[in-house]
Amino acid sequence: MKKILYDNQMFTFQRFGGVTRYFADLMYNLPTGEFVAEIPMKYCENHYVTETYGHKYKTIGFPKNYRIKRRIYALTNNYISKQAVKQNDYDIFHPTYFNPYFLETVKERQKPFVLTIHDMTFERYPQDVLIYDRTIPHKKLLISEADHIIAVSENTKRDIVELLGTDPSKISVVHHGYRPVTEAADRLFDRYVLYVGERKDTRTSCLGYRLYAPYSISTRG
Repeated sequence: MKKILYDNQMFTFQRFGGVTRYFADLMYNLPTGEFVAEIPMKYCENHYVTETYGHKYKTIGFPKNYRIKRRIYALTNNYISKQAVKQNDYDIFHPTYFNPYFLETVKERQKPFVLTIHDMTFERYPQDVLIYDRTIPHKKLLISEADHIIAVSENTKRDIVELLGTDPSKISVVHHGYRPVTEAADRLFDRYVLYVGERKDTRTSCLGYRLYAPYSISTRG
């Protein structure tokens, strides 16, 4: 049985979000008896890990502001994650974001790691990335060093090849799956708007994204 080690990066950062939903569904729906997944961390408030799949982690009640609280979580979780990489008790490492803290240790242990790329938005629009944000160089480094790349669409694969010159044979396109729904909804709302962007109206996030508020849309009248 192969053991896949994931890290805490996005599970610490997000309580809700597409990236952590992707990783949670991927981890907890691996073929039974063939793979086992582990995500070493102590603190977590991510909905998909704690509510959807029922895993228990510690939380702290103060401060109430999660943007401040997750910084405290990250100090402990990053240490635990790094120690797990050093222990070498895994077959494949799959980081959940682009901090390369693990790279030297993984290479020393000669263990493979794979990297999921959801999009190349930062690279397409670098003018909208905050000057202190390190996502672009970190992402480029990990793409060059990863044993294999998972792209979530053919377009993302083309962007990686075009923008970074990555060998296309190193990239596999694996479309997003979904968690089976056991009970159908009785009805949808009479009127609703489907919005698939990030649910924020602030200008920047702690990861350095430059965010824009969606248009205010009224469904009345």
